[in-house]
Amino acid sequence: MAALDQAADEVATQLGISRETVDRLAAKTVTTVAPRAFGVEIHDPRDTRPEGTFVDHLLHANDPLPRRVEGNRYYTVMDNQEAVRFPIWEQAGALESRELEHNTKIGEGTITGLPPLPAGSPLEVAFEMDEMGTLRVHAVEPTSRRDVHIELKIGGLDRERVAEARKLVARLRVSE
Repeated sequence: MAALDQAADEVATQLGISRETVDRLAAKTVTTVAPRAFGVEIHDPRDTRPEGTFVDHLLHANDPLPRRVEGNRYYTVMDNQEAVRFPIWEQAGALESRELEHNTKIGEGTITGLPPLPAGSPLEVAFEMDEMGTLRVHAVEPTSRRDVHIELKIGGLDRERVAEARKLVARLRVSE
């Protein structure tokens, strides 16, 4: 324990802050969060938009990670459907939006080999993101148990944004 006390005293001296502040900072928990919203493309024939297509976000920006969202039920839209596509989208702008043009398609998977399904047949979708930014999507058609697994590595900031973040951090000082 004496080694930890000594290390905390050294940090306090180096940063020019009190030992109590170092102890308070050390007691804080840092939580990793989802950087943006992520969802699946949905086609709703009842939707008033020309295409009736939108993004249903299952993970939202700032959701704590790891996070798993399951129990999302969607439905086929045509009779005799033997395959179902699952386009995966990521929020592109500063705000979450259901509009396709405000999102970026980042991946896709397809369940194939389904028996001819009637319109309105259920499909279940789960999203999971870990602390390292790996997005896993699992979609399943419950009666046949046919499914698709999609795994995407969600990138961090581009070089320009990393340089910008470094400049901001360099201007910060720890104070009491």
